[in-house]
Amino acid sequence: MKTWQKLCMSRSLSKGYFRYLNRFQIVPPHDSFPTETLSNEHPLILQIACDNNVDPLHEYTKWVRILNLFIRGGMMPISNWKQYIWSSWDKTRGSHLPEWVDAEYFVALTEQVKGFDSTSGIEPVPIITDDQYYGVLVGHFRSCPDAMVGGELTIPSSLPARLKQVEDLEKAKPKLYERFIRACAWFEIANKVSYELQTLKMIALVIAVESLLENSQLVECPHCLESLICQSCKKLVSRPGLSKKFHTFMSKYAGKSGNEAHKEFIKNIYPLRGRAVHSGRLLQSELMPYGDLIEDFKHDKKELNNLANLSEGVRVAIVNWLTDANNPH
Repeated sequence: MKTWQKLCMSRSLSKGYFRYLNRFQIVPPHDSFPTETLSNEHPLILQIACDNNVDPLHEYTKWVRILNLFIRGGMMPISNWKQYIWSSWDKTRGSHLPEWVDAEYFVALTEQVKGFDSTSGIEPVPIITDDQYYGVLVGHFRSCPDAMVGGELTIPSSLPARLKQVEDLEKAKPKLYERFIRACAWFEIANKVSYELQTLKMIALVIAVESLLENSQLVECPHCLESLICQSCKKLVSRPGLSKKFHTFMSKYAGKSGNEAHKEFIKNIYPLRGRAVHSGRLLQSELMPYGDLIEDFKHDKKELNNLANLSEGVRVAIVNWLTDANNPH
């Protein structure tokens, strides 16, 4: 057994520790570390215990993606552009001739260590109930309050149980586990590309859900019990397409499907994705920043609202799917 550690970034400040069995531990950075980057993200250390024959980078990537799903505020590996950012800085605070300076985030961190760091003198990461953490309000997914994003890093009370569900799924249903990991990967990609293009974020979030959808089975005609084509009316027997399966999945796993506002949200997302993928359409917010503030473009605000809801909606849906996938059917 060996222990490895690497830096991660979160939009929430890590002040406490969290350990999951003997698998991994999250600890706050050492006092010598810069506390945030220019991109307003905060460092934390992820320490992983793995067998000698296991690639530690694979384990690191896996746990980061899984934790990024469960923890609001996100957990992301440090990418190159976050390590090295150029910024205009006025040294004199009075000059009209600012100088270009570089702002690096690079800390010499020993990757292989003897074991988990001692947590003596460190408080645990604050725990919040699931209802507060993943709460759904009036059919719309609650936006992250400051206590969860931009404030101190917190975790849901169910996190240890959720992590056990992941490990149980890997052992009992490896094919479903692979689909879950793909969904986590696309959810992570959505967070990464959100800095560049919101339309790509939307597409990645939809793909995260599509990763979990069941493959369509052949449907028997109710008249002649033949597959694909009815022998009496000669019409093609329809199978549920991706759009319908996406709507069904989100309605089942993403909260209050009976609420009209929620139904409208589910209804609008897939057409937006289709227009982006097949017609190259961008969201109005990218064609005209702040266009939702202009009276003539108020109708495009629905796009922005749907996208804001989609990220938390997909998170909730994947979390609920994981519980269902572990149940015997």
